[in-house]
Amino acid sequence: LIQEPVIPAVIAAAILTHHAPAQLQAELLPALTRGDTVLAVAYLEPTTRYRADTARTTARKQDQGHVLTGTKSVVWHGNAADAYLVSAQLDGALA
Repeated sequence: LIQEPVIPAVIAAAILTHHAPAQLQAELLPALTRGDTVLAVAYLEPTTRYRADTARTTARKQDQGHVLTGTKSVVWHGNAADAYLVSAQLDGALA
């Protein structure tokens, strides 16, 4: 039994389901469940000890997107990802 990419896909789906806007869920969840899209989950940081809610990475809005500043220690499937789910502080709150 191979755990990948099933476990990272389940984690990504759970994050999307609980935290993403409906439009993003509608776009990404079907492609993720079909296996058409690989999402890399970037939440582990060197100093947070497996707690996504204590992210020190920050995000700030710029033009049409965001600029991230920080370090992630592990990004599952980062080398093969079509998109990334990144935990960060935005305006003082976890985003």
